[in-house]
Amino acid sequence: MVRHTLRPWRDRVPVELHATRIDRYKWKEVLWADLCPPERLRQDQRRCLQEFLAMHPSLARVYELRQRFRQTLREHLGAELDPWLQEAGACGLAPFERLAKTLTADRAAVLAAVELPWSTGRVEGIITRPKLVKRLGYGRASMPLPETIRRRAEQVLFALCQLRVPDGARDHYRLEFRVRANAVTLYECHAPWRPGQPWSRMPSAQFRFDPVRLAWTLYWADRNGRWHLYDDAMPTPDLAMLLAEVNADPTGILFG
Repeated sequence: MVRHTLRPWRDRVPVELHATRIDRYKWKEVLWADLCPPERLRQDQRRCLQEFLAMHPSLARVYELRQRFRQTLREHLGAELDPWLQEAGACGLAPFERLAKTLTADRAAVLAAVELPWSTGRVEGIITRPKLVKRLGYGRASMPLPETIRRRAEQVLFALCQLRVPDGARDHYRLEFRVRANAVTLYECHAPWRPGQPWSRMPSAQFRFDPVRLAWTLYWADRNGRWHLYDDAMPTPDLAMLLAEVNADPTGILFG
């Protein structure tokens, strides 16, 4: 529907205009030249950008406003802020008009950010630290497992994979595990029906390590691959206790 709606507009574009806009310039080079600071442009890039902006007066206006605002911020030119806001608000370009309206509503704070050399950069590390602690508590920081805990987890998981699958069935069925960040996922793997095809793999259980409480928590996967907390096993520092629960599978939700 969109294609049929736009077809009349495309048909009205002259052929020579297509050649001028597309064949003469590479859009990626023009985009890079437009976004790159002027002092970092090569001579050919600067010439290409000037020719392109000469073809599009509205984009030239955008480029001029953007560079002036960039210079105002970098050189702390507070006196240039009000003239820029007035010009941006009356330029007829909706994005700049909205930006000018937003900055004008909070002019005092914007002017202080432009003129003063201080910022929150020095305290960002302190702000990030409590965020990291909070995310660690909720298991969202994706921190790697400590080496000793990782080695111990791999040992007990390998033992479970060997214990649960008999030797005669390993050509058709096996258990695998994968360590990623602070989580270990256990998979059921089935041999393909046709030779040469990859083995199918389905998640069965996941063990998440909390570095704050130094405890493992067990999760189970539904048919859509979403993980849910396993309510019948409490978090514990001993991963072997959770593996015993997984091996027994009293609820029948872990293995198919």
